Amino acid sequence: MPSVQTIGYFDPSPGASGTTRYLLELLSGLDRSRYRPVVFAQEPAPWHADAVALGATMVYGQENPATPAPGGGAAPPATTPSARRRSGAVASLRRTVSWSRALRRETAELAALFAKAPVDLLHSNVAGDEVAPIAAQQAGVPRVVATLHIDPTYDIFHERTGWLHRRLERKSFRALDLAIAVSARTEAEWRLRLGTTDQATPRFVVVPNGVRLDRLHRRAQINDAKAALGINAGEFVMGTLGRLDWAKGYGDLIEALPRVLQAVPNALVVHAGTGPLAADLAAQAEQLGVASRVRWLGFRSEVRDLLEACDLYVQPSWCEAHTLSVLEAGALGLPVVASDVGGHAETLDDGAAGWVVPARNPGALAAALIDARRDPVVAAARGAALGERVTQRYTHRHMVEATVALYDEITAG
Repeated sequence: MPSVQTIGYFDPSPGASGTTRYLLELLSGLDRSRYRPVVFAQEPAPWHADAVALGATMVYGQENPATPAPGGGAAPPATTPSARRRSGAVASLRRTVSWSRALRRETAELAALFAKAPVDLLHSNVAGDEVAPIAAQQAGVPRVVATLHIDPTYDIFHERTGWLHRRLERKSFRALDLAIAVSARTEAEWRLRLGTTDQATPRFVVVPNGVRLDRLHRRAQINDAKAALGINAGEFVMGTLGRLDWAKGYGDLIEALPRVLQAVPNALVVHAGTGPLAADLAAQAEQLGVASRVRWLGFRSEVRDLLEACDLYVQPSWCEAHTLSVLEAGALGLPVVASDVGGHAETLDDGAAGWVVPARNPGALAAALIDARRDPVVAAARGAALGERVTQRYTHRHMVEATVALYDEITAG
């Protein structure tokens, strides 16, 4: 029998996110007779209770912190160095020597955290201009892996173009034994950014995200699902899920809506999620006279309720790596219109299993949405093709098996 491997995980997210969903899905699929999971965190967060429920041991930077109730309460204050950098509170420091000092301090803090529990491998859920891989190396972790949930296109406002950021990126990647890209384009974008070749360190491997098909079988017919959300059966529901921020491109969808409504008067955008642009997007819809044709559902823990009520799913993102919601929509057989970023084109088979449109192009987005409505036979065929692709390529089982195979390969070396 192979020995039990201790696998460490790191994700500094203070609240539930796409990266925490990924981590929890990995934990749920680990064979406990072969892998012992340890999750490192500087401070408690609500989602940690879910990790504990899945058999993980939590190791905190604080001494004996209170464990949060499962899924309960608001996220703790963003007080860690990583959180402060993400919030933009130290953006000005990044242009000064103080930025480098803050990074050294954060690296030391994380190295001390990782040294608290020996692991055979650390899997970081953050990569790019992040210090976690560097800290793990300093702590003497024998193997370090990171999953690339973002690519350089996330630098929407060109805030990470300075030499300090570029140096940190290169140093962070050099600390990795393996970089897991969630799409082929994510790998290509990072290779281009870093100027690396196939022979360069670290080695890149593509392991796409996966969804649990057992949680995505249809429970309600579409009209019943619409009624449950207070939507008339005659509405053509274009559903979408995600954080209301610039990266998701929802402003383009609102801008495209007047043109869509000219051709499809019963079109209705229904969105689930929250984010900093909520008020701005609502105001944009009012200004364009389409507010009555947009439903903002806010945060929903059960996204299947919305997906079952959709005639079509739309993901107008400016940047992505590999969107879980597109896979979820595909698992339910929905036709999908998505922008040509990250893994969308790969998932949608370059348009054979959906519509792929240029990002930041409301006109092209509107045309694709109208096309999908006007030709329901084609839409149904593409939705079915996407469902087949999800079943064959993008399941939870595929993701977990490919990832643990990499663990075995690396720890055996």
